[in-house]
Amino acid sequence: MSQAALDARRISIKKARAVPKEVLYRSTPKRLESCRTKLVVAREAKRRKREEGRTTGITHGLSCADLRASLAASGSTPDDLKAHRQMFRDQLNPQTPTETKLARGMADCAFRRLQVGHVQAVEEVITMQSRLIVAAEPGQANLTDFEVAKLALHMFNRGLDLDERLNKLNSRFAHLAYLYLEGRGEHQDFPVKLGWNASNREMLEWSAEAQGNPFATVRQVERVTAAKSGEMKPADQFEWKGKEKRVEERREKIRQEALYSDAPELADYPYHHQAESVAALVDRGLNVVVVMDGGRTEVQLRPKAEDFPADRARGEDESRESGHGPGSVSEPRTPNPEPPSSSATPDSQPPTPAPSSPAPASPPRTVLYMGGTAQLAAGIGPSEWPEWREAEVAAALRKKYLETSVALRGKNQIGGVTKNDLVQSFLEAFARDGVRDLGFGVRREEGDGGPSSSANPETQTPNPDPADVERIKAAAEAAWKRVKVCENRSRIERAKLAEILSWAGSSIKEKLHRAIRLFADVKEMFNSMCEWTTKLRQRVCALLEARHPRTRENPGRPNDYEGIWPSGVWSDTKTRKRFLKDMTVLGSDE
Repeated sequence: MSQAALDARRISIKKARAVPKEVLYRSTPKRLESCRTKLVVAREAKRRKREEGRTTGITHGLSCADLRASLAASGSTPDDLKAHRQMFRDQLNPQTPTETKLARGMADCAFRRLQVGHVQAVEEVITMQSRLIVAAEPGQANLTDFEVAKLALHMFNRGLDLDERLNKLNSRFAHLAYLYLEGRGEHQDFPVKLGWNASNREMLEWSAEAQGNPFATVRQVERVTAAKSGEMKPADQFEWKGKEKRVEERREKIRQEALYSDAPELADYPYHHQAESVAALVDRGLNVVVVMDGGRTEVQLRPKAEDFPADRARGEDESRESGHGPGSVSEPRTPNPEPPSSSATPDSQPPTPAPSSPAPASPPRTVLYMGGTAQLAAGIGPSEWPEWREAEVAAALRKKYLETSVALRGKNQIGGVTKNDLVQSFLEAFARDGVRDLGFGVRREEGDGGPSSSANPETQTPNPDPADVERIKAAAEAAWKRVKVCENRSRIERAKLAEILSWAGSSIKEKLHRAIRLFADVKEMFNSMCEWTTKLRQRVCALLEARHPRTRENPGRPNDYEGIWPSGVWSDTKTRKRFLKDMTVLGSDE
């Protein structure tokens, strides 16, 4: 191609870029029809993926109205789901349409219940892996070992809704089992007792999909599972929103969720506000601004932000005062007035400004940080921990697992992460590519020798100590075994449920009773989770104490081990035995 042709193309490109976007990307009948054609293809591909159990746009899949959409999260296939439902039909032997529907509802509920442990393990390992990966990146080189440890262990401190999921599914399965036996007149002496009221009669009218899903309303399930015609309206009848409209709808959704939430997390910040709803803060005249996505999204909760020009003119730094984590609030400091000039005399008077209409008074700006809790656990600010990056890495890991979950069945992995992967992530996050932090937990700030400098003269040195590497590996091994507890429990429950339902010579009442007891008996799993969490904390503390020995010259900060130090109930052998004995006595009394 000649130079003249290249120059002509460059000129054409420059002219095309100068055209306004509203003209360049204007809507035309041809473009609308092209978009409609692509939408038809995409919708058909999405439907096909759901029917084949290859849906990847899910988190845990327990609340999916169509169970086929959750198969990738559980590592199952459509044939596995059909076999599971057929097992319940064969063993319960329903005789009427109502019994058939209840049997299908119990099968779906049990399928979800069997995946709770597996889903919990996948969520834990992906969350830990993503945080360790982000902590090892160069942008987070300023984090101390204590902060990395708190980021990695925080999810074990708060949990991930495991108890709530178990209770909902166990209660729904027992409810359906009682209704099934009551319809047959075999509910006498059944451990589950329900009053026959309008609510129970109403549940009998639900679809089997709604009966087996305690996480979604009946209307939501019916809307998703309703038969679709497959037709699509013509292109000229579509209402194309555009990017700006979608962004505004998202901001409005954030605004409504914030206003109608109880915000109990505000109780953690009594020095700012009493524990009350966000709407109450707005009603009190506070100009509340919701900050999400690490500060990239700001939503003002007052309906008319233009009524407060003084607030709109505030600088960005002041709008993001300290107060980190979800539900934290902050109020701006009143700037000190500038001192009078030294050259001014008592007789000198400033020029009288021209009269103008006073601007509306601006209420105090209160920033409400919402989103993840990792940075709050580590005691760092939003700018020091990129939550958007953590979510990005977690989404990539989750998508990769969902695409390969069936092929990974039977392998020694959880959520697509192997033990070696987790050990390597621990080594990279704590060892920092073979460099050991000797800052004794002191924050490293910009301007004190750079982002990687420390208060210690010997800030970072190569780590030649093999014992340090072994301590990191020991902590990673404890984390792996802690995650394996839920995964192993899920596998045991699947095998035992199949054994219970196929138990020859037992009645349907006995089978359902044994299944309910299997689902309810999770005490051993929770005890094992607490024990391995304690071992993980002990090994992490041993690593930190070896790296940062506390001496009289370097006593460390008082909150260095906050959220890391193991509980005395589980770390002391005698106390643990006495606690488990007391819990056994309380369980027998109930």
